[in-house]
Amino acid sequence: MINNLLENNEVIKAGFLDLDHVLGGLKKGNLYVIAGRPEMGKTALLLNIVDNVCFNLNMPAAFFSLELSSKQLVNRLLRQRTDLSWNQIKEGKLNKEDWLNLVEAAETLAKSQLIVDDTPFISPAEIKDKCIEYTEKYGIRAIVIDYFQLMKASENNEYSREEGFNILSKSLKEIATELNVSVIVTAYLSRKLEKRNDKRPLLSDFCSNLGDVADSVLFLYRDSYYNKENATGDEEIVEINVAKNVGDKSGIILLRFNNRTGVFYDNPVKI
Repeated sequence: MINNLLENNEVIKAGFLDLDHVLGGLKKGNLYVIAGRPEMGKTALLLNIVDNVCFNLNMPAAFFSLELSSKQLVNRLLRQRTDLSWNQIKEGKLNKEDWLNLVEAAETLAKSQLIVDDTPFISPAEIKDKCIEYTEKYGIRAIVIDYFQLMKASENNEYSREEGFNILSKSLKEIATELNVSVIVTAYLSRKLEKRNDKRPLLSDFCSNLGDVADSVLFLYRDSYYNKENATGDEEIVEINVAKNVGDKSGIILLRFNNRTGVFYDNPVKI
């Protein structure tokens, strides 16, 4: 009975010390939203978390990629694993060590329990049906979706945009609860925040009730994107604002981000 209780309370590490400390890990049955305006690093952070879950922890997960093709997704994962830029890989500008790292990363990816599905405009009902099968076959621990606004609420699109998004939000939380897995989804925020002097996101910037339904909301903000004079080469600091975290801590953490390779790192600086 104790073992069953521990299993039910199992959490998955996102792979970053401060983020895992604040979130308390990724819990079963919870819906996590990574949100921000374009170019903030949402998909990159999502892929870094997937890398840790599937490759470092060797746990099975399903990745529904609605924006990137499966080939593009694999390329990004390989870049993260090798610290190589897309141009280096595409143009073959690799030394012997780079090639060995790339082959090793490809083998790790091939042996992993990552299931990639790039079906466009998929609905929560379709995701649920597929993940019931994946859960029975592979025991998936997480469902990852990139990104929210490219899903469809129904086959016939009979809802308004706002109604559809609200239905999607509720459906994703239901999937997390019913399948007892962590669901992580990326989402864009309203353009209205671009009109503010301070471009840091707020919960009111959601275009739907996704922020209300989610158990945890992570806002991404890159100051160097809006203030070019603060850019310092490939690597920069990204603010991760855990603005909502039901039953646990909230607050801002800092991660280092290499925009060339798409890799996030723990940051020694505290705020």
